[in-house]
Amino acid sequence: NGKEVNEITFADPKQAHLLTGKLDESLLDKNEKLFPNIMEKHFKSICIKERLNPVKHKKDMPVRYWKYLTEKN
Repeated sequence: NGKEVNEITFADPKQAHLLTGKLDESLLDKNEKLFPNIMEKHFKSICIKERLNPVKHKKDMPVRYWKYLTEKN
């Protein structure tokens, strides 16, 4: 808000999403809950199965980060 500073720590249970990468549904607005579903449908609709290249995917983005990608959900 430009007037106060809030310290964020990983010990705060409200900030667990910083460790897991997944937001609790209670933190989301009702309109924001639609976004992951929209993105999942988008990636499924643009995916061309014949052009999948797992070797290139691993070079571009290491597997350890895949769990954070919207299109992998």
